[in-house]
Amino acid sequence: MEIRSSKGQVMMRSGVVSGRCTHLPGLHGLLLGLCLLLVTAFMPALAGDDDRLQAARMALEQQDPLQALRHLPLESHRLSTTLALQSLAIRAQAEAALGRHLDAITTWNRAHALAEDAASQAWARQQLMHWLQGLDTAELRALRSRASSPDTVNRLDEALRSRGIEPPSAVRVALVPTRPVAPSSTGSLPGTVTGAGTSISQRTGMAGSGSPPRRIAVILPLTGRYGSVARGILQGIEAAHEDAGVASSVVLRVHDMGEDAGDVLRHYEEAVREGADLVIGPLSREAVDRLAARPGALPVPVLALNHGEGRRQYPAHFFRFGLNPEDEAVEAAQRAFAQGHRRAVVMVPRTDLGERLQVAFRARFEALGGEVRSVQTFPHQATDFGDVIRAGVMEDGQGRGRRDVDMVFISGEPRHARLIVPQLRFHQAGDLPVFATSHVFSGRMDPGVDRDMEGVLVADMPWLLGQTGPRAGLETSLDASLQRWPRMGAFGYDAYRLGMRLGTLQQGGGERLHGLTGTLTVDDQGRVHRTPEWARFVDGSPRVISGWRQ
Repeated sequence: MEIRSSKGQVMMRSGVVSGRCTHLPGLHGLLLGLCLLLVTAFMPALAGDDDRLQAARMALEQQDPLQALRHLPLESHRLSTTLALQSLAIRAQAEAALGRHLDAITTWNRAHALAEDAASQAWARQQLMHWLQGLDTAELRALRSRASSPDTVNRLDEALRSRGIEPPSAVRVALVPTRPVAPSSTGSLPGTVTGAGTSISQRTGMAGSGSPPRRIAVILPLTGRYGSVARGILQGIEAAHEDAGVASSVVLRVHDMGEDAGDVLRHYEEAVREGADLVIGPLSREAVDRLAARPGALPVPVLALNHGEGRRQYPAHFFRFGLNPEDEAVEAAQRAFAQGHRRAVVMVPRTDLGERLQVAFRARFEALGGEVRSVQTFPHQATDFGDVIRAGVMEDGQGRGRRDVDMVFISGEPRHARLIVPQLRFHQAGDLPVFATSHVFSGRMDPGVDRDMEGVLVADMPWLLGQTGPRAGLETSLDASLQRWPRMGAFGYDAYRLGMRLGTLQQGGGERLHGLTGTLTVDDQGRVHRTPEWARFVDGSPRVISGWRQ
C-alpha cells in the first residue's frame, strides 16, 4: 500500500515499512505498530500544502478550529493565489468559531484583496456578509464599537445598514485601492528625497499626515538554522499586516535570504529595484553589520531586527529593534535600585549568555550606586544549587543568611528558577527578593509547574503576561511547529507596527508605541528602546504589577 499526497506523490510505502518489520516473526505486530506510529508522527512534516489544507478542513468539520489553524500551511506567502484563498477561507471560519470575530472579518477582507478576478472577489465578500448576517444586532454593534480598521468598519456598517440601522459614524471610511509602486527609471523611488539630511518621513511619505509606507520588503532567513525563529517573526508580521486593515493598500513582499549573511545586500538591492519604501530585517547580527556597511546612503530605510556586533555608527535611516537579553538585565538593575535595594547577589548559568547578563546587570546597578557583593555561576545541567546559594547568600559557617545582601538577581531556564527559589527558602534565604529576566518564564501560564517560583519578579512582554493587546489571539494563530517561539510572533507583530509609525516615532515629543513586547520609543540615533512589564509570581502565575512606573 502506498500513502500519497493529494498531488499523487508517494509519501510512504507500507510494503517497505512492513518488509522491514516482518522479518522478525516474534515482533511482527509490535514493530508494525511502531512503524505506523512513526508514519503518523511524520505525516505533518511530509505533507504538502494541499494535504495541510485538507487536514485543516477535516479539523473544522470535527469542530476543532484550533487544530484547523495549526494545520494551515506554514508559509502562506509562497502559496498560489488559489491555495492562498482556500487557506484564508479556512482561517476565517476557524477564527469565527473561536469567537475571534474581528480577526475573521480581517481575514475575509484579506481574501477579497488577494482575489485576482471579479468572481473570486464577489465570493469572498458574499462569504463574509453571509456570516455577518448570522450574528445578532447586539454583537454587530459591539464589534463596530471595537473596530479600528477602515475595511472592517465598512463591512460592519454595511451589515448594520442591511438591517435598517444607521452606523454610529456619519462618515463612511473609503477603501483604498491597490496601487503598485514601481521604481523610476533613475533608480530612485517616487517621492523619495535622496539628498543628505532628509528624514525618514521624507523618504517614506510619512511626514505630517502620518501616511504609512506603501510597499514593505521583509528580509529574513526563513530556511537554515534560524528558520524556525524567522518563520515565527514572519507570522507575527503577517498578523499585524492583516490586523492593520491595510492589506488592500500595502504590498508585503517577503525575501528568504537563507543562512548566508552576505546575501542580505543582494536582497536589499532587489527590494529597492522592486519599489520598496521600507525594509524590515535582517535578523542576525552579522547580516545587520553587512547591511550597515553598505557603501553610500541608504536609498530605502531599514528596520533591522537586531543590533550589530559592537558597531557604534550606523547610516542614516538605519533603525534597530531587538529583543536583547542585556536590556532586561539593565531593566532589572533599575527596578531593584528604584525599590531601595543596594546590595545584590547574582546567580546565572555558566554560559556566554549568563556572562553577558551578569555583566550588564552589574554595570548598571553599580552605576546607579548599588554594589554587587557576589557573582555565582552554575553549570547549565545543574539541579542542586546548594553550593551556589551557600557561597552567595549564606554567612560563612553560620548557617544563616548574609546581612550585607538585600536582593538576588537570577537568570537561566525555567527549570533553573523552579529549583533555585525553593532552595533559597531551604537555606533560610527565602525572604530575599528575587529579580529575574524573562528567560525564567516559559511564556505559557502553567501554575502547577511554576508554583515553586512564588514571589519572583520577572520582566517580560505585556502580551505574555496577560495584558490586553491588539492581538490577544496571536498565539493560537501561530502554526503548531512555531508555538515554541511565542515571543518571536509578538516581536514580528511589533516590528510591522513600528515600521508603519517610524515617521512619527522618530520625531520625538514623547511619541511611543504600546506594543505586545513592551512600550517602544525611538531615539535620534535610530535605536528602538523597549520597556517591558514587570510581574510577580503569585500562586504559580505571573501577575502584572500595576502602576509600578509611578
